[in-house]
Amino acid sequence: MINITNSDIEYAEKILLPENHHFDDERLEFIRDFTSLDLQAVPGSGKTTALLAKLIILEKYLPLKDNRGILVISHTNTAVDEIKERIGNYCPKLFSYPNFIGTIQSFVDIHLAIPCFTNLYKSKPYRIDNEIYNERIKKKLSTIWHFRYGLTAQDARKISYLSNLNEGLFYNFRSGFDNDGNIILLNKINGEKLEIKKPRGRTRIENYTDYTQVEKTLIYNWLLELKKDLLQNDGVLHFDDAYFLGNLYLKQFSLSKKLLQFRFEYIFVDEMQDMDIHQYNLLELLFYNNNVSHSIIQRIGDINQAIFNGFSDSENVWEFRENLKYLQGSHRLNPKIASIVEKLALTPKLN
Repeated sequence: MINITNSDIEYAEKILLPENHHFDDERLEFIRDFTSLDLQAVPGSGKTTALLAKLIILEKYLPLKDNRGILVISHTNTAVDEIKERIGNYCPKLFSYPNFIGTIQSFVDIHLAIPCFTNLYKSKPYRIDNEIYNERIKKKLSTIWHFRYGLTAQDARKISYLSNLNEGLFYNFRSGFDNDGNIILLNKINGEKLEIKKPRGRTRIENYTDYTQVEKTLIYNWLLELKKDLLQNDGVLHFDDAYFLGNLYLKQFSLSKKLLQFRFEYIFVDEMQDMDIHQYNLLELLFYNNNVSHSIIQRIGDINQAIFNGFSDSENVWEFRENLKYLQGSHRLNPKIASIVEKLALTPKLN
């Protein structure tokens, strides 16, 4: 365990704070803590600065024992760029192997999805990119007679009819797992199992007849073949596919979890409130594992901001750990406004 000295704190303060400014006790408590924890921080509390202070200090102790690394994950490239801009010149070791600083997407791509793809298909994927993925879908739908995957011409016409009246289905469906761990298709990321239904179009409701179960199964299996073709032959993945492959990698190559835990001794997840459920679950499976882990993970964010970012159900996603700390003082809001905002928060300020 790393023991932070007063000189370590002074060094970080000189880099990050205005002259003659110092971290208060609340922030010092977080900076000095190297156990697994959650940090709930109010707007303007300076949580990013407190995290950067911890990283600047960690740089002085690199390399860690057994050449283990530090993992810093944020939600957006903008947040990652801010970290690099503010401390990159002071932390050359932190930005090199075995450490990794990047978005959740880049971490999953590099450390899980690409290794899984390479093990399955003996080559690296061509691209992980939503636009290229959608372009390939569009091309296959427009030349469906070349991509029948064993369907008869009559059944292939059903695919064409379905794509004309419900094209979004073909762009939105994703691979996933059922409760027994079997691979299935979902109607969207984090959605339900894909159910095929014949579009009614202009048919009068009294004349409408849905596909039979046999027809639905044929279409469902065609979509499975489409997904396999995109992966195996085109080497093109949607960003969401990376999380499916990440989970598959952890299921099929159980040693990968231990290797990543041993590589990264400290994990810091910033802007935790913006993580979607598939991102949250993958990080939990990989690094927390029901509190059976060789890594120390600290999750940092403001669950109250999730409302304004479009994740209003995030209190059901981010479940706080027992070791929960708060940054309650805001440098951005005056006390009067802060007291009003506090009453509207999902997680009220502690007294």
